[in-house]
Amino acid sequence: MAASSGAWVWYELETPDAEASAAFYDRMLGWGSQAVPMGDGAYTMLVTEGGPQAGLAGAAEGVPPHWVGYLAVDDVDAILPVIQAAGGTILSPAIDFPGVGRAARVADPTGGSLYVFTSASDEPGGSEVAWMELSTTDLEAAVGFYTQVFGYEAVTMEMPMGPYVLLRKDGVDHAGVMAQPMPGVPSMWLPYLGTSDVDAAFSRAQEAGATALSEMMAVEGIGRFAILQDPSGAVVGIHQGA
Repeated sequence: MAASSGAWVWYELETPDAEASAAFYDRMLGWGSQAVPMGDGAYTMLVTEGGPQAGLAGAAEGVPPHWVGYLAVDDVDAILPVIQAAGGTILSPAIDFPGVGRAARVADPTGGSLYVFTSASDEPGGSEVAWMELSTTDLEAAVGFYTQVFGYEAVTMEMPMGPYVLLRKDGVDHAGVMAQPMPGVPSMWLPYLGTSDVDAAFSRAQEAGATALSEMMAVEGIGRFAILQDPSGAVVGIHQGA
């Protein structure tokens, strides 16, 4: 069956050098790459034995490399006016990907950017992306937007760095929202890529040119994780479950 509305179904790294980025994620996580014909060119996917995990797309001029997620909705066109009414922004109009689905790039009122996506297939996708997390410049506004537009329940956990809000739907936690801990940094969605040995992956990443943005951290019952900046400049998390 197709992914339910509110689930993350795809992830994309916008990068100026797909070949170099593919080599880095292969070095760090052992993810291979596969070129898929698309239009007049090809779309590079990062793949594991479990199937495709993410795609590599060109970064727009003037936009730094970054990761972006695709959030499942029942009807892309129907949700766009709802997003605008709730204070969000439509960054690009809805477009069709033949045989894949329909998507539009949007931003929440604090600037966090994502795609809303309606799949053309009922085939579920397997993913080794362990978690999605929004660091936002306005926690209350962001949580209000995602609960209003996508029907999430907000569940607040008190953490050492402040409130951490889980976005829950039908008993499933789909993402976390926290206040942006770095002054001057805009709101951003961050994927955490899953691995069976996060310490080894963290070491390999730095050997391959990544910059550590955090120390290795551990949360009881959650697992171990770290945040880094890949050689292209994109920020990403890596995670090993408890």
